[in-house]
Amino acid sequence: LHACELNPNSVEALRRNLDLNKVADRCKIHHGDNRVTSAALHGIADRVLLGLLPSSEYAWPIAVACLKEGGGVLHVHENVSEADQQAWVMRLEAEIRAAGARLGRRWTVSCGHVERVKTFAPRVWHLVADVSCSPA
Repeated sequence: LHACELNPNSVEALRRNLDLNKVADRCKIHHGDNRVTSAALHGIADRVLLGLLPSSEYAWPIAVACLKEGGGVLHVHENVSEADQQAWVMRLEAEIRAAGARLGRRWTVSCGHVERVKTFAPRVWHLVADVSCSPA
């Protein structure tokens, strides 16, 4: 398990919780901006969690690069207006597919599930989309 985190307070909380749960030996923490720290993780992940709010869009290509060549699953968080949810899912799939193609990966990309986690503002939802990437 690899965890990329910029916030020093979050890194400390993560370390404490890993120790308390006796799993610190299973997690490598990459402290810093994931645009830099994720370079060591390219091509190794089956799953990537993008819990960045209000938008994780800048990190989509980074997450795609971290997935194994054969694909995997992205869990993408985003704050999206109710009216834009369907368009967002379609754009998300297209952008992930394009990011894979730029790396020479021909994937079938599909959003199998979108969870409405909570409201962020009136008619704006914190969504989590499960995006599967598999060889085409």
